[in-house]
Amino acid sequence: MVLDNLNRNGHFFLIHFDSRSDEQTVMMQLWKKVFPIFKDTRIQSPSKRILDEIFEEMDCEKIISLNKTHLIGEKIIYKSIDETLEIFLNFHAESFFNERKDIDKIIQLLKRYFLKFQRKDGKIAIQPGCFVYTLTKL
Repeated sequence: MVLDNLNRNGHFFLIHFDSRSDEQTVMMQLWKKVFPIFKDTRIQSPSKRILDEIFEEMDCEKIISLNKTHLIGEKIIYKSIDETLEIFLNFHAESFFNERKDIDKIIQLLKRYFLKFQRKDGKIAIQPGCFVYTLTKL
């Protein structure tokens, strides 16, 4: 994309989720159940690490000028644990786990995690995060 499709002084940006954010930590725990590549949830996702390596190498080689920003979003407020479950299973997990035989265990794992973020009013407040890569082709 950058080498072949971006003109000199052209700009490109990419947003990548923060797998260590409160919002995504539990998703990485789920994904590692089926995809061994996510085995170490204490570190950023493989795709994030690859982007860092490639973009930083291109920056060092003066192919691009790179700016990487880590953004922490405002907490997303969910009305209840049920609403949070629905959004995480159907949006974040793309319904991947919905028909699995171990769905009850997955739901329990999610509920336990969401309870950490439950407010006194019963709502769930979970903070998202992302990385924004902005680069200019030199």
